[in-house]
Amino acid sequence: MATFVTHPLLGAALADLARRRDLDMRRFVLATAMCHWLPDLDSVACLTSLDAHSPWAHRGFAHSLLAAVVIGALGAYFFERSARGGRRLALWVWFASVTALHGVVDALVAGSVGIAFFWPFDIGRYLFAWQPLVDAPVAMQALLGPLWRALLVESVFFGGLFALLKLGRLGIERRKAPALPEPYPEPS
Repeated sequence: MATFVTHPLLGAALADLARRRDLDMRRFVLATAMCHWLPDLDSVACLTSLDAHSPWAHRGFAHSLLAAVVIGALGAYFFERSARGGRRLALWVWFASVTALHGVVDALVAGSVGIAFFWPFDIGRYLFAWQPLVDAPVAMQALLGPLWRALLVESVFFGGLFALLKLGRLGIERRKAPALPEPYPEPS
């Protein structure tokens, strides 16, 4: 997922799949989308002369698991400041996981220099062996060609995945149908 468009959409889709009645779903979808998108703020480094392998470059420190933990904590705090104990911990784990998923998805991008998952403990960059996604260009000249190709590939890949997940969720919800009322006792 190499585009600024599909990252927040993936976050919003995840929030929709994790629908909870005890949360303000509009805010939850927005907060989840923002947490999944935030690591890409480091893409402004592409406009500088930083070496692509630098930890400060795109897909460096901001895509690390440490950054995910910090962004998750901030997301939980700003989402529900009044939450205490287990509820805040659950929100923190959710937002941190969604943020970390950003790096996982970026590790599926072909042609990338990799993700600095373990920064600052390891400055190496990692990719998965299977890379079905194409990298979207940051340069403005390339917006008309390669960006649309990347969006198309991501739409097909993630659209199909989420259609399957949504169908699975609907099947599970149907199985949780309310129990039939007890039959009336026979009169004696």
